[in-house]
Amino acid sequence: MKPLQLDRLADEEVASAVGVSPHEAFDVLFERYRGPVHAFITRQVKDRSRVDDLFQNTFIKMFKALSTYRRDATFKTWLFTIASHVVIDARRREARHEPAMEIVEDAAIAAPGPAPSFQHEEAVDLLKKAMQDLSAEHQQLFLLVRFHDMKIADAAVAVGLSPGSAKVTLFRIQQKLGRALESRLKASAG
Repeated sequence: MKPLQLDRLADEEVASAVGVSPHEAFDVLFERYRGPVHAFITRQVKDRSRVDDLFQNTFIKMFKALSTYRRDATFKTWLFTIASHVVIDARRREARHEPAMEIVEDAAIAAPGPAPSFQHEEAVDLLKKAMQDLSAEHQQLFLLVRFHDMKIADAAVAVGLSPGSAKVTLFRIQQKLGRALESRLKASAG
């Protein structure tokens, strides 16, 4: 019998092959999404050890639920929904015991090329501070659309909003961040 070559299939087909080869399907999907999921969590969590725990929990949950994936959404949306819930659940647990997590910068936010300038670092710092004023759901919507190239409709599903609501919410988030950045820039210049 010819071995499966899951690495050549679309995500949804790989997920469907879990009944035939669960570990191989998981390995292929993990390789495809480990970077984007890690970056998504890193942008929301300051403590690197917590990032690793949440990253691991996301993929454990994905592996356990892989046989239930039904193609109602793209695999990417389904996986980022799991990651979103893992981060939000951790925030809820920590809110009862510790200060809230902070958003942090990672390589995907930094400009490519030579070392970032002071102005770029200051702008990233201002963005991080402005994003801390957003709800977890709004942070995730913004990150999924702007940094993970997810369509608004798919990001909406991942964070539990309707596509129409997500579109309006994203517009308002961008306005709010713009005003906050402008205000912080004026304050730091003055």
